[in-house]
Amino acid sequence: MNGKISNEEWLVFERPAIGTDQQQIGKVEIAYKVEADEKTGQKQIIPISDSNLFVFFATEKETHLGFLVQGPYRTTPSRDNIPKDDEWNIKLVEETAILLRESLTKLREMNLLTVNALEAMPLNRVQFSKDHMFHPFFASVRDALASEALIPRYKGDFVSGKNAKIANSADLRQLLGPSQLEFFYEAKSPLNWVSDEISEYKTRELREYLMKELGVEEFTSQTLASKFTERFIANQSDEWLIDFYRYLLDQRALWSTGGTLRKKPFIRLEDGAHASPFDDQDRPNAFLPLSK
Repeated sequence: MNGKISNEEWLVFERPAIGTDQQQIGKVEIAYKVEADEKTGQKQIIPISDSNLFVFFATEKETHLGFLVQGPYRTTPSRDNIPKDDEWNIKLVEETAILLRESLTKLREMNLLTVNALEAMPLNRVQFSKDHMFHPFFASVRDALASEALIPRYKGDFVSGKNAKIANSADLRQLLGPSQLEFFYEAKSPLNWVSDEISEYKTRELREYLMKELGVEEFTSQTLASKFTERFIANQSDEWLIDFYRYLLDQRALWSTGGTLRKKPFIRLEDGAHASPFDDQDRPNAFLPLSK
């Protein structure tokens, strides 16, 4: 026989399960699968596809989560179902929802709260509808991500859903930083891009979740053109303007005939004033100086 020993690593979080007599009756647990990245060797949370609920042993109750849940739930005699209206089971779900939210903060502290980790969370509103047994998990994660800095952001660290924006291109992420975003939205707290690992092509479900459930806005070139004002450009450096003009070379639709920027003053003149590139008769408003 050619048997193979397979070692798996799991990160487990737990919380006491307290009965009606205020005595501890076991505990609820969450287990995340951990694997090392093949390229960097760095450990990371890996979403799992087979995630039946554990009541000391696996039951036939599928959770549809990207991690394992264990607790002293009451089951049917055949262990093929968990009565969702059972008061004790409802309490265990609520306790696990609290634990799930707490685990997000711990994962962040351990440098394990990556985009992969977020993909393990309950993200599908239809799958975790209000009448679903595990809806509290969905609600707990949604509330945490909306209000706490738990979403990986561009260039490191984390941002909350209420302070996050999604850039629809790498050029926009590089062109606009927090100060420009805060100016556009007149924000009282810092705004940041979410990680560039979150995109329509790499993480479609997570991206849609952030936009639909948390209200994270997608920022496009048209958004930039619409929010652009003379007051904004007056506060930008010459160096930033050079980058902006380079950006516009690939965005001709913004300043061509009928474009949103065509009549806006984004050309900086020699005296520091600003002018639109063309007048009402489509004649150039500004000219390069003659070479000496």
